This record gives sequence, C-alpha cells and structure tokens, in this order.
Amino acid sequence: MDGLRGVAALCVVLVHIPTLGGKSTQWEGSHAAVDLFFMISGFVLAHAYDRRFATGYSIRQFVVDRLIRLYPLYILGLGLGVLTLLVRPLPIGRAAESVAFGLAFLPVPHRGHLYPLNFPMWSLVYELAANIMFAVGWRFLRGRWLVALVASAAVGIIAYVLLRGGAATGSMWSGAIIATLRVIFGFFTGVLLYRHAPRPAQRESVAAPVLLGAVVVFLFALPSPIRTEMATRVRDLLLLGILPILVYVGARFAPGRGVRTIVVLSGVASYAIYAIHVPLSVLVRAAIPFNPSPTVAVSFLVVVTALALVVDKVFDLPARAWLKRLQRAHGSVLVAGRSAAPPSPAPERP
Repeated sequence: MDGLRGVAALCVVLVHIPTLGGKSTQWEGSHAAVDLFFMISGFVLAHAYDRRFATGYSIRQFVVDRLIRLYPLYILGLGLGVLTLLVRPLPIGRAAESVAFGLAFLPVPHRGHLYPLNFPMWSLVYELAANIMFAVGWRFLRGRWLVALVASAAVGIIAYVLLRGGAATGSMWSGAIIATLRVIFGFFTGVLLYRHAPRPAQRESVAAPVLLGAVVVFLFALPSPIRTEMATRVRDLLLLGILPILVYVGARFAPGRGVRTIVVLSGVASYAIYAIHVPLSVLVRAAIPFNPSPTVAVSFLVVVTALALVVDKVFDLPARAWLKRLQRAHGSVLVAGRSAAPPSPAPERP
C-alpha cells in the first residue's frame, strides 16, 4: 500500500508539470492516481477505525483526528501557493479570498478552481467529506448497502463519462458531479475491499512490489491507442475498473527486505509530494530558466521526493504532535466519559 501511494504520487507530479518536462510528461492516465489514493484511503481507514467505532469511538474525535492528519501539509502547500503570487499574481480580491477560504480548509465558492493557489488540494476536501460520510454511516453502510452505494457511484461514473466527458476532472466547480462520484466510488470500494474481499496472510516479496509499481506506471503512462474522445472515455473507465485489483493485490504482499525501506519511504513521502509539487514547480520554473525536458522532469521528481521526506520529518510530524497536545489540553480526547483510543500510527493518505 505504501509503495502504491508513492508511485501514484509521482505519476500525479508527472501529469502536472509539463512546463518542466515538455509534452512527454503528460501521462494520459495519471489522473486515475487520485482515484487510487481514494481507494487506498478507504481500505486503510476501515482497517484503522472499524474496531474503534464498534467500541464507542466518536464521530467528533474521528473528524478531529483526520483534520490533524491532513491540515499541516495542506497549510504548507497553501503557504507555497501564496508565494507563487509573486510570480503568477491574481487580482487582489481573488487572492485575498483564496487565502481566507484556504486557511479554513474551504474551497473558493464560485466558478473556477476550488483552490486557486494549489489546485491539487481539491481532492482533500472531497476525501474529507467521504471520511465524514464513512463515520456518520458506519453502522448502516455495510453489506448490501455498501455494495449498493459503490455500484450506484460506478453507474453514475459510467453514465457521466460516456455522455458528458472523461473522468480527468475535479479541481474545478464544473467537475463537481464527477468528482463526487469518483470519491464515493474510490473511497467506499476501498472500504468494501477491506471488509469483504478474502484476505490471505500477507507474504513477503521483493518482486511483487516492484512488479506492481511497474504495472501502475504502465497503466498511467499508456496513451490511448485510438485518438478519439470515446476511446479516451473508455480508457478512463477501464482504469477505474482495474484499480480495485491493484489494491487487492497490494494488500496481499508485504515488501521483502530488499525493497522495504524504499517502499515505506515512498509511502511516507507521498502526501507531502502531493501537497507541495505544483506551487514548488511554479517557483522553480520562475527562479531557474531552462528548457523543458524529460531530464529536468526526472530531476524535479528526485528533488521533490527528497524534500518531501525532509518536510515530513521536520514539519509534518512535529506539527501533528503539537496539534494533538493542543487537542488533549482542551479535553477533546474524552469520549463518553473515558479516554478515546489514540489516532492510528499508520500514515493514512488523503
């Protein structure tokens, strides 16, 4: 799961930085990496919180835990987005509005990008909404009702993609319908896989994570063999259908010693990569003149990954620890007269 998150994060970077790498980095299927994030998140959160909800864990505490997990890196990405105003200015009113709503973790409430200063953050607000839906509906979103929800979202995606356009949207208000369907399908498919798919004992393997990562790269980079709008739409639907298989296979294997460190670190870096890569690429492009090329794109991937690992250690972990201490100081860890279980140590991807 960590390896899948890391590879998916790097694929997202490649589709978002054509100004660094040229047209060759515009991987046509990389938007499906966000759907993979949603699916892994559903799987991991069901693993981390199902038993807690069964023992009285409160919805309020769950929401606080999720905000603590998401907010520090989100606010760092917003801060970098503010810096991009120096090289890519917005009208003063638009910029002030973007900052004000951004600080509150809210999208700008009118047409255009939900988060103009760092547009990939759109997926976080949709995922947080799915997280709350998961917590509120935990008791009845099970069995046939959970299957019905996932199936309804899948039918909605198929209808939307075939009739109105592809699934590679979500960052703008015009894509709100398909973005909602994508997060419901992805997140609750992950929950469904965790609860109902047969899970044999994990086996350690060096080859399996490497092969699985290669499959992800191949699927997200593969261009449409037929250059028509309908062919692109069918490809988007096929990708969404393949993702549950990737998650299921990923859950069956643990990385062997030869690749364990790389796999774990890629998972650790994935959220920070996602949070900072767009504003960072804008700032790099403004500060260092160069000709876009695949070499530049790969160099940027290496730099942003290394920086993400540093950010995780020196900023995200300390910030989350401080927020947890602040939370405890205000007594919000007490639920129904007893201490709530601490948040899961496993890093969940937004």
